[in-house]
Amino acid sequence: MLTLRELRKQRGISQEQLAGYLGISRQTYARYERRPDLLGIDQAQTLCNLLGCDFDSLVPVEVCLTNIPEFQLVQDAS
Repeated sequence: MLTLRELRKQRGISQEQLAGYLGISRQTYARYERRPDLLGIDQAQTLCNLLGCDFDSLVPVEVCLTNIPEFQLVQDAS
């Protein structure tokens, strides 16, 4: 699985450009490259469209599930 940074570099797009498409600062985008689990669903989907990847390759299902409060409550109860 390629990282967000690798996908961006393969397409020759700068952090500034992607940040502009998302309407965020370059610093915030750089944080997403280090921690893609911080992405919101809309931002992740936009990145997938821009970078030509599918959502599951960008943010693994396990990460998505652990960021859902209801899932955490069920996990903690078991």
